[in-house]
Amino acid sequence: MFPDGTAMEAIQAAKDRGVELGRSALESLPCELKDMIAASCDAKTAINLALAGPVLYEVVKRDEVRLATTILKTQISPDLKRLIVALRSTEPSEWRHGINNEAQERLSMQVVVVTTLSFQSSMLGFGSDGIGYTLQEAVRYQKIYSTARHYAKILAEAALKHGPRSIEPDNTGAPAPPDYVTRVSAEELHRFTRALIILQLSCRIFPDDLPRPRPDGYVTHLYTLCRNFWSLFAPWEQQQVRCVQTMMMHHVKNALQSEEARGNLGEWLIRSSLLGFFVCRNGLPAIRDLERRGRLRRSLLDLDLRLMTTPQHLRQQAWFTENDEL
Repeated sequence: MFPDGTAMEAIQAAKDRGVELGRSALESLPCELKDMIAASCDAKTAINLALAGPVLYEVVKRDEVRLATTILKTQISPDLKRLIVALRSTEPSEWRHGINNEAQERLSMQVVVVTTLSFQSSMLGFGSDGIGYTLQEAVRYQKIYSTARHYAKILAEAALKHGPRSIEPDNTGAPAPPDYVTRVSAEELHRFTRALIILQLSCRIFPDDLPRPRPDGYVTHLYTLCRNFWSLFAPWEQQQVRCVQTMMMHHVKNALQSEEARGNLGEWLIRSSLLGFFVCRNGLPAIRDLERRGRLRRSLLDLDLRLMTTPQHLRQQAWFTENDEL
């Protein structure tokens, strides 16, 4: 690092050169400083930096793979990488559209590809797998991760507040709760994040009307694949996924009530089954977008109206209770 005085002198000199050459001050900085700036960016900021001028574009483009890999490597751990790669492979809109229009055999093949090739791929982290990631791809991976992390933090903090013991100070003279009780640890936040990504992946790759076993014991190949999918996770991790779905349903309900209060709307006694299907169907990015735009109530009302004309049973949970081993 440069001493403050030296850095300020370099920045001032860059501004002077920028005026002389018609470039931005950033582009006139020495190569070493431009490299340091690029290395400190996240993926989206690095792309914006590259668009600031032709010189910076060359700086970022020349080192794009290393920048993208470093960004992903420092943020996403290997165990989350497998899940995020699998979830990213199901992002295109035609995936869910194909569920309703393609033969079940073709959908089964898609599910096998995701669970065996993407999910069960190498545990190597970003940068150790030999893949050259672009900044655009890094942005997509970061969006998946940051959205899950956003809700992981909300749910983990809610779990603290509604635990069996109050963390608020009182006047009884009782000893204060220890530090690990009053804050969300990095390990706990990681567990919440992982459970939310697993929840999204399960809801994304299997159809809303996944057939249940018939009374005569017959099960479809897709149902078998769903059971195989959950067998990849330990029982305690399956239980965590259940918990985060239930917590997401409560979060959506609370966000809906806040939206109704802001708009002076009457309270809607929403059904738990509708909340369950809403969380399974929409996924975290869509829910976060609806929250930001204040459109949760409108979206839930539209979904409720559509479900009134849907005869088949649609799943309200990411798992099937008959598969429980606990």
